[in-house]
Amino acid sequence: MHRADCPNLKGLDLERILEVKWEKPDGKVYPVHLYVVSLDRKGLLAGVSSAIVSAEGNILKAEVHTTPDKKAYFKIYVEVTDKSHLDRIIANILKVEGVLKVERRLF
Repeated sequence: MHRADCPNLKGLDLERILEVKWEKPDGKVYPVHLYVVSLDRKGLLAGVSSAIVSAEGNILKAEVHTTPDKKAYFKIYVEVTDKSHLDRIIANILKVEGVLKVERRLF
């Protein structure tokens, strides 16, 4: 299965392409671990938390570690309904001033 914009689809026989649609979210939530690297500053935790909440995410657990060189490292456990929900949460976190990187990780 490929996304419509996948470069591997170029030149493929059109008769082999099927349109698929994913079902609407079923109300279930799934736990996801996120790892965030940021420049440390006042209000950073509030900004990241607000970004998650504004994307309708629920924070289950958060750990923040700061370093003497003014970096902040977050391990955040959030609930998401699907991949697009996760993508919205990550996009919102990346908009927070000072955030350098957001990754989904297995802790």
